[in-house]
Amino acid sequence: MIAFEIDGRPFPTISDSADTRYRRAATSIELYHLDHSSLNDWRRNEVYKKIRKYVNMVYKYQKLCACDILDRAVYKEYRVILKDSLAELRKMIAPDAGYSSAARAYLKMYRQDDPAWAWVDQMLTSAQRNSKPVLLKRETGSDF
Repeated sequence: MIAFEIDGRPFPTISDSADTRYRRAATSIELYHLDHSSLNDWRRNEVYKKIRKYVNMVYKYQKLCACDILDRAVYKEYRVILKDSLAELRKMIAPDAGYSSAARAYLKMYRQDDPAWAWVDQMLTSAQRNSKPVLLKRETGSDF
């Protein structure tokens, strides 16, 4: 019921202020001081920037690993970087991780209709179920 702006500020995900869920979220933000400036700065600097870094790495290395012109050693190196980036994102959005709701909210911002971004929905869905997500696949069908 609470999401976060890029600058770290929390907001209710329900827009209707008459809705009970909106009031609960707004009350939580106020009661727990979730909109404190130092907390907003921390979320922006520690959570959002890390999410952005790992998402960019996944996107970059996903594209590179899909290339057929890579030699095997380079492919393996890229694959390790890709797996490590996915693992870091999984850790950040795990239900028991600190600020995981902010991390999930930031990761949701990367949802797109492009099939190359399907991994974002898979990761978010698996985090809700607390299971391991389906891994990215190379065009040949082998798992990463």
